[in-house]
Amino acid sequence: MKAKSPAKVARALRVHGEPFAGMLGRRAKSIFDLIHDEDFPKRAKTRVQFIADSLGGRPELAFRSSRDVCDRERKAQQRKTRHHILRREFYIVCSCRYKGPAKNDACPKCGAEIPVGALIGPF
Repeated sequence: MKAKSPAKVARALRVHGEPFAGMLGRRAKSIFDLIHDEDFPKRAKTRVQFIADSLGGRPELAFRSSRDVCDRERKAQQRKTRHHILRREFYIVCSCRYKGPAKNDACPKCGAEIPVGALIGPF
């Protein structure tokens, strides 16, 4: 945060971020621009997320666009439900004169299986 130039950011990364210095050192100019951005957060936890989201799409995307993509994907993940289909049921009319729900994709009376083509019907 105290860095006054991209070179100082690169040095800080080498000294304090050794495992990531090689990967992030090439982006020292971008990081410098980010930490001096007017939208840069005040809290440490949100700073980390801000930098990660901003650099995620570089160099193809601008900082703002990269954050927008990350935000959109994060919201899409939250919208996904934790529920899933446990069982699918079909109401069948079989040639053995059985009418009712299928059991394990077959007629419970005679065991005739539902043909694969029958599963895809007109909509």
